[in-house]
Amino acid sequence: MGVITAHCYCFTTVGSHKPYLSPSSHNFRHSPSVSLSSSSSSSPSPLRRISCRTSSAPAAESTLTAKVGNGLKDFIHIDDFDKETILKILDRAIEVKTLLKSGDRTFRPFEGKTMSMIFAKPSMRTRVSFETGFSLLGGHAIYLGHNDIQMGKREETRDVARVLSRYNDIIMARVFSHQDILDLAKYASVPV
Repeated sequence: MGVITAHCYCFTTVGSHKPYLSPSSHNFRHSPSVSLSSSSSSSPSPLRRISCRTSSAPAAESTLTAKVGNGLKDFIHIDDFDKETILKILDRAIEVKTLLKSGDRTFRPFEGKTMSMIFAKPSMRTRVSFETGFSLLGGHAIYLGHNDIQMGKREETRDVARVLSRYNDIIMARVFSHQDILDLAKYASVPV
């Protein structure tokens, strides 16, 4: 399991100028959640940076324990995160959205990454928001509709999780049964 060092950007506001990103080197954390660290300097301009890390997941079977041990975390339910973490995620989302709305497209933490999107329950808004967001951040999203994957019918959920983990960096799913999400997270070696 290796760590890939990549360039991250610090989101900074200087005086009355527009926000901008300045490059710095950090490890990217490949996860549906975002980890932040804030500068505690006394300057009036806040400095925040995103810390990300990615790894080459083994093709072999893995467990949730191994995933957590490697710093990867699933985002199954909002209650899995404490209030402080959720607020940091939301603060970071606002910063990134502001940056993208300004026309700056240099922040690409998911460059070279692929996300499988399983849609047993189709939704235009969910599909468009995930595909657009992942693309704007440098990644490539693959749509898998109910005719492509029929978990529990044509293919067992554990097999779907293992196969998608071999070819993708993250799995997103919109399914009917919450148990399918739990099983995906249990058997996938990448974040769900």
